[in-house]
Amino acid sequence: MIKSEKGIVVTGVILAFFLAIAWTVANPADASDKTDIKKLKRQTNVMTKVIDEALVDSPNLLVYSSNPTHDLYLEEFGVVFTFEASLVDKGSNWKDLSFLKNFKVQTDDGKIIISKDSEDEDAEELDEEEAEEVEKWRDKDSQRDERLYTRGKEELIDVLIYYGDTMDRLPDDSWVAIAAFLKNSDYFVTNRISQLILKAKVRDLKAYGEDKLTDEEMIAKVVVEEY
Repeated sequence: MIKSEKGIVVTGVILAFFLAIAWTVANPADASDKTDIKKLKRQTNVMTKVIDEALVDSPNLLVYSSNPTHDLYLEEFGVVFTFEASLVDKGSNWKDLSFLKNFKVQTDDGKIIISKDSEDEDAEELDEEEAEEVEKWRDKDSQRDERLYTRGKEELIDVLIYYGDTMDRLPDDSWVAIAAFLKNSDYFVTNRISQLILKAKVRDLKAYGEDKLTDEEMIAKVVVEEY
């Protein structure tokens, strides 16, 4: 899913800067090397569009433009596809908290804020029953966000294993990686996750594309890193 966002994201600028350097500064050893780089760039362009489409259509992950993905070629590693994302807001359970008589509930960039109603000077703190209700709704939100994140990861893994074998200009020992910068969700803050990296070896992606590996075997070879 896509969401518009004002301003220029600093990380996007940095990624674009390094992307430009990576593709323009090459060692012109011979003509064949240049041809391989050009062909590889065409392959990464196609993969970038595939990831863009998957993200924009995703019912789980939220991105902030119609072409959020950047590709970066690293000679000693392989290719990395990066983007920024959050979780889709499917209607927070916090929208119905009428039982909080003396408090008001607001959302601010994905965060839930509960504050004392300034119009009621005699408002008291949440009583025990209300506190239990708040915790119940909070748990439901957390469970919903966990499902969104898990399904979003599964979508990205599918993209990686189904289309990763198209990067056949890379050496077999190279990696094809998808790196997501995660933000604007209490779930990421609570679980201390700001980056998700999914990567697989080119040799394994090729083998899967040739039906030499089952779905389960290929998924088991995908490295998942969360920071």
